Parts: sequence; C-alpha cells; structure tokens
Amino acid sequence: MRIRKLLIAVVPVVVVAACADDPTAPVGPTERPSQPLPAGASVDDMDRAIPGFGGFFYDESGTPTVFLAAMADRGLAAQALTNVVRSAGQRIDGMRVLVADYSWRDLTRWRGGLTTAVLGIDGVYWTDADESANRIRVGVRDLASVSRVRSELLRLGSRPAR
Repeated sequence: MRIRKLLIAVVPVVVVAACADDPTAPVGPTERPSQPLPAGASVDDMDRAIPGFGGFFYDESGTPTVFLAAMADRGLAAQALTNVVRSAGQRIDGMRVLVADYSWRDLTRWRGGLTTAVLGIDGVYWTDADESANRIRVGVRDLASVSRVRSELLRLGSRPAR
C-alpha cells in the first residue's frame, strides 16, 4: 500500500521537452477542416484537422476542452469538433479553449524519443503525451526513479518540469 501511495504521488512527473526545437516558436496551422470530424475521432485525427491543435479532453465537470496555439482559430476547432462533442452529450458552445504551449505533433514526436531513453531506467513504467495537460508525463515507481529520469532528461537537453 505504501508503494502504491508513493506511485500515485510521484506519477505526475511532467516533462517539458525543450529538444532542439524552439519551444517559444508559434504553433503553425495544419490543414483546414473541410467537415466536422466523426464522433470517434482520435487525438491524431484532431491534430490533422485543427490548426494550432495541442490536445483535447473533457475536464472534471465534463466540459469539452481544447488546447490551441494563441493564434489558432477557435471557430475552426469548434467546427471540426462538433460531432465529437455532441456524441458525448455536450454542447459545442460550452467548449473551453486553453492556450497550448506545444503542438500535439511535437508532443508525440518528443515522447517517441523520450520513451526510448527513459523506459530502460529501473522504476520507469510508462510515458504519455497527455492531451489534458499539453505535456509529456513519465510514470515512475519512486523518488530515486524521478532523480534518474531528471538526469536523463538533462543529458538529452530537455528540461523537466517541477
């Protein structure tokens, strides 16, 4: 039980990948949606259809929430997500928009490189591109694992978040 509590407390190690890319560069538009996405659209489908996309989720109260780059078009996001949101019994006009620090495409690319580097570390269980936080997360067993992950991130040129 003690290990489980520690795991729950330590799991939210968030990684902000600084890589060789400029994280302050604006997230560029992708292609414009020609029609709303189907109800079961994946996050990757959303990324291809929504300019400036950084993630989509339903918050704790069930409100549809999308991460968009500061200059992204909320109207295009709402148009693309209409079927997705309605299929969950929500209203598109209640959608919340948060400013994305990173594009979904960058997060998934960074996660791919990070996964190879950190899954070999004892006590690391998983990595995730978290669409509800616009970050990469690493699941670890204990504080020693957190320290080893942070060291590896620094070696790779990434900066761990606190």
